[in-house]
Amino acid sequence: MSDTKNTKFSDWLANLEPPFIFSGSILTFGMLLVVIGVLQLLKIPTFGTLIPEEKYRVGAITIGLICIFSSPFIYTLLKNNDNETYKPFLRLFYTKYKNTKLKFGLDHIDNVVSPYYFVEKTSITSVDKKNAMSAILRMISLTTLPSSITSPTTTNICRMSISEVRDNGHFSILAAHQIDPHRLEGLETLFNHKNEKPVGVAGHVVNRRNVIKIDDVLHPSPEEKGVHVPTPDNDIPVYKSGSILAIPVFEDPAHPSTSKILAVFSVSSSKTKNFNDDHIKDLEEYCNRISVLLRYFNNVINVDPVAIKKSRIITISGQSGSGKTTLTNELLRYLKPLGWKEIQIGKLFRKFCEAKGYSVQEIERVPQDIHRQFDDWQEETMKYDHNIILEGRMSGYLAYRSELENIKNIFRIFCVLPLEQRVERFANRESTTLKEAEILVLERDNKDLEAYSALYGLRDYRDKKYYNLYLDTTKKPDELAKIVFDELNRLDNN
Repeated sequence: MSDTKNTKFSDWLANLEPPFIFSGSILTFGMLLVVIGVLQLLKIPTFGTLIPEEKYRVGAITIGLICIFSSPFIYTLLKNNDNETYKPFLRLFYTKYKNTKLKFGLDHIDNVVSPYYFVEKTSITSVDKKNAMSAILRMISLTTLPSSITSPTTTNICRMSISEVRDNGHFSILAAHQIDPHRLEGLETLFNHKNEKPVGVAGHVVNRRNVIKIDDVLHPSPEEKGVHVPTPDNDIPVYKSGSILAIPVFEDPAHPSTSKILAVFSVSSSKTKNFNDDHIKDLEEYCNRISVLLRYFNNVINVDPVAIKKSRIITISGQSGSGKTTLTNELLRYLKPLGWKEIQIGKLFRKFCEAKGYSVQEIERVPQDIHRQFDDWQEETMKYDHNIILEGRMSGYLAYRSELENIKNIFRIFCVLPLEQRVERFANRESTTLKEAEILVLERDNKDLEAYSALYGLRDYRDKKYYNLYLDTTKKPDELAKIVFDELNRLDNN
């Protein structure tokens, strides 16, 4: 129980501001002097004679009152002043206290955040990478860069983000604090580090490979001009940027001159001259933690489902036994947490036909109007729905046909597997011999081709032109998922 109390007290202490502690100490000292002076003047025997002469007793009371009444002014002065103007003794106190808060934040990352992802989590995705970066920003906001909204004169909003460097010249914002979500996508496309003239603070940091600090956004120095790109919300007085700080996150912090830059930490304050050398030292410690986590995530993450921004529907087509369901299940492992779901067209069509009195096994007997009713439903789904994986033999072709009618953002995959492997899968699934499975698979292939030719005048629904990705499904499921998400990411950036 005592450990819990000590932890709560240390947490409370770590969140106190240095100006509050310093002015509070002066206030406490003043109150103590007043109490001692009054007790000595009243000559209460219990307390003995601490101050022998009366004039010193009055002096103690006077000094105590001065401390009491001056403490609010001292707090206001320190709160609204830059740390660089502190007196030497105050700066020593401030640095020592600040290091206590920094240790609290770094310990949390080292002992709570990192072990969770390094040890406890068995399956790591890009969502985990974003969550870890958000946890680091929360610790920075608690320890090094607190935001305060108390009054129009003391408001200080620290808006910060961690932006991952991408090979195409842009950035991917992994986490943000005090930034409205609707701005993030705009910022990603705004910043650039590969142009002859880099765009945005993050772009300039990568280009210069160094820290950038702008003390006054409205009056930048000649070398700072053009670094900050104003945005419409900077016109809102409370959130208007006064100063900016951005720090590169190196893959190898020990050798920054030759190391690759993984990301950029950037923060803007609504106050001018808000950032000092202490902030930079603390934030570089956090950036080292960011580097460790990013290196780990980039090594263990095989897929990047967060890359899906344009495609709202994925279709998975292929012949019987080609691995459509296996691929669907693997993609859903990453996409389900993002709100995606699956629709298995084969199962739905089977129920649809049975309700009409037909067996889907005899596809040639199912009337064309039944097929067309079901196709109409698929095309309506493609037109209006989103975050869906459609698994079906003809889903890709129907999506291709719909795209010709200006229904966009559907990613079409066709699964390809050699006949012998398809037969083996079919035999295992249906508990039959390989010879019987081969007969049934080939028979099904021919029936499908004949039915689709009659229905759509289609020579071969397997033609590559109907699909965005012709996928060899002989690979492992996680390797297939990586190929799919890499291709989605490539299309997203074109």
